[in-house]
Amino acid sequence: MAIKSDSAGGLTTLSFESHIVPEFITDNATPASLRPHSLSEYYVDGGLVPAASPQNDNIPTSGTIQFSDFYGAVNVIKVEIFEDKSNTNRNFYLNKDGDSVTLSKSLSPNLYNIADTFIPNVGGEQNVPFDFIIDSDACFNNSIQTGGYFNSLTITNKGIIAGRGGTGGNNGGTGQAGNAGIRIAFNSNKIVIDNRQGGYIAGGGGGGGGGTLSNFGSTARSGGGGGWNGGNGGGCQTSGPGHGTTASGGNPQVITSKSNTASGSSGTNIRTSNSGFNFGNLTNAGGGQAGGGSGGAIVARSIGAGPGGSTLYGAGAGSGGGGGNKIVPTASGGTRGTGNSSFANERIDRDGSNGGSNSNNGGSGSHSGGGGGWGAAGGSGTGSGGAAGKAVQRLGTVTTLTYTTGTGTYYGTKDT
Repeated sequence: MAIKSDSAGGLTTLSFESHIVPEFITDNATPASLRPHSLSEYYVDGGLVPAASPQNDNIPTSGTIQFSDFYGAVNVIKVEIFEDKSNTNRNFYLNKDGDSVTLSKSLSPNLYNIADTFIPNVGGEQNVPFDFIIDSDACFNNSIQTGGYFNSLTITNKGIIAGRGGTGGNNGGTGQAGNAGIRIAFNSNKIVIDNRQGGYIAGGGGGGGGGTLSNFGSTARSGGGGGWNGGNGGGCQTSGPGHGTTASGGNPQVITSKSNTASGSSGTNIRTSNSGFNFGNLTNAGGGQAGGGSGGAIVARSIGAGPGGSTLYGAGAGSGGGGGNKIVPTASGGTRGTGNSSFANERIDRDGSNGGSNSNNGGSGSHSGGGGGWGAAGGSGTGSGGAAGKAVQRLGTVTTLTYTTGTGTYYGTKDT
């Protein structure tokens, strides 16, 4: 964790074996006899010593090299993040003093702020190379962000880095976009994404668009399905002369591990009329294994005098299903809601659309759209579906953005 300088910490004499070798050779499995044993093997950018400025500025790339060049020198800093077994809703890492620091799985960590607690930045730039390692049991279900300038940053993922899904369109409205798994929020020099075997980097699914149906002055508005990984189902609403109400969409679920199987809930159905009579059938939209299904809406209006002389006008608006979530290729989306105002002599009925399975878009139709699966768009209804969240989204300028050939899985597009 950086060799002390002669002006800080009272280090006046450097030892090759006690200070230089342990800083840059961290593999204890390598026998001492096989470790580099000459200063000439510790040039900057020679394979052992990284180009970290200003910490390693005194170490040459060739020519004369001496012990005093290594005061304050630093190797790549590795920050490994694990699941907290005492509370599986949290992750943790060890800080520079070896103390445990917890991170909620549902909050987006700022890697720049974490890096700054190990080695303070100089002039707003984090110039020491960092490797953030997400262990196989760790999960971030609400994105991670770089948060600031890195000269050299590697994100090594063996666990789950997922964006949150978009909310389905409320009351016939537009679905929200899903969030990216990794957000490169600021300019940086070099970023490497290393998605290892068993790792998942995924954008959230877009929320499905809601739907609207009107018939002789009465309107049924249903919501779209929530997108994969935590998108709320859209709410529904009815309105007409002398009657109307609203209801919220289904609650979502977010992934907390690779074995998580929890599903979002169905939304609440609502039925209203201006006469208080019974209604036809309306099926709830199911939540996918993350996004909540929306509630459906059915509305009727009686026009005319008396039961025998009146005409019943109905509108049944089924809602969209939520996007699938479980971390397996066979994860299915939520089922659509159906509208059936069968009691009415003159009616309009529209079913919703199913949620997207795995990485598939949510279903689209003439009414409500389904929520998108991971990294996929929400389906459109009367309202537009939300855009898919990207696996990796670059918002700032990055001189070099590289993806290794690791066998981990990406869901959603990757910016370059």
